[in-house]
Amino acid sequence: MFVAINQNGEIVDIDEANPRDKYYCRFCNAPMIIKDGETNAKHFAHVSGFCTDTWNYDISEWHRQMQMFFPKEAREVVVENGNTKHIADVL
Repeated sequence: MFVAINQNGEIVDIDEANPRDKYYCRFCNAPMIIKDGETNAKHFAHVSGFCTDTWNYDISEWHRQMQMFFPKEAREVVVENGNTKHIADVL
């Protein structure tokens, strides 16, 4: 994930994230950590390694760049339809 919620309830993009702050998943509210290694792009990851959104998949750098055309509030938005809940890439 490239956006998360901080302890004040604000949406934060991974590029603005401070490693000393606490972050939470927009989908399940679970604690998130910042991962910034050499293999994968910098991103938020669940501390537990698990999210209840089962539509989990990796995205390409091109996909990430396309998301960046939208404001952070429109990226990785939780959408609900009846009993179905999912994270939309953009909305």
